[in-house]
Amino acid sequence: MTSEGPGERAHNHFSHILVPRLAFSDPEALHRDLADGSEELARLWCAMAGETPPAPPLLVTRGCESPEIFLIEMPPVEADCFACAIAVVFEGEADARDRHRVRYFTLENGPSLETGSSRHYLCEWEPDRGHANWGMLPGPDSGEFLRRIRSITSCA
Repeated sequence: MTSEGPGERAHNHFSHILVPRLAFSDPEALHRDLADGSEELARLWCAMAGETPPAPPLLVTRGCESPEIFLIEMPPVEADCFACAIAVVFEGEADARDRHRVRYFTLENGPSLETGSSRHYLCEWEPDRGHANWGMLPGPDSGEFLRRIRSITSCA
């Protein structure tokens, strides 16, 4: 196992700790930031990655109206177990406490157990930091990533 450099550490922390924590602990604040152009996420990324001046490396797009899906395309990393993309899904109307049901997905690089070559996996993260693997995707294609999430979340 190789050690991570500062950029890889920031990448991993952002996609596997920071954004899921925001999604599950304060979904409305994350929703507002994503809907308003994700300036706060870009600022957090730049602070973690040590980039000055902050040039937002994240591309955030809305993928679907209901449920509402926001796609965050991450800077490329070749190492295994790093996210190529993140999708935050806000399902249904906000409840009485003004909270949406949130689902958090990543498209990750990973090795094939058979060949050792790079594969891409669709993962869903749970609030307790556990996650489910929804299977392989043919590549780091954000369109296919969103299509599969739509089929999982009934946004077909």
